[in-house]
Amino acid sequence: MATGQPILPRVDRVTYDDAVKDLRAHYETTGSRDLEEADWRLAHLKPFFTGARIMAIGQVEATKYAAKR
Repeated sequence: MATGQPILPRVDRVTYDDAVKDLRAHYETTGSRDLEEADWRLAHLKPFFTGARIMAIGQVEATKYAAKR
């Protein structure tokens, strides 16, 4: 704060749910996507990634998701 830099949330604490919430807010604010379509596209990810930290989602998790789906 003293240097004038923005205070950002700790990246290691950001969850998939936080990212989806922010993405939906962006789409709603900008009108760049249809929210119904975005929800449909994100729906299949929700059961697998809910609660996961974004930093923990990598190639291994993506492969596990693809195999499960």
